[in-house]
Amino acid sequence: FTYDPYLFVGFPDLCAFINKRFYFIEVKSERGKQSPDQLEFQRLAYEAKIPYILTNSLEDFRQQLSLFKEIKKTLARGVEK
Repeated sequence: FTYDPYLFVGFPDLCAFINKRFYFIEVKSERGKQSPDQLEFQRLAYEAKIPYILTNSLEDFRQQLSLFKEIKKTLARGVEK
């Protein structure tokens, strides 16, 4: 273990750029639970309007990513009106 003062406690397992969008991705087992620090990081991501995906499988991740894409499309249509 190496202490890094520049790393956020509760930082998610993965970060990704998908279709010009940044995502935080936390992977848990079926029975895994987020720590209080992870929950706080998730809250901060939502406040910053950065998608945060909590997933326990590749299929679940794909479904959630699709939901984010649909929300983005819906919001974009609302702006165009």
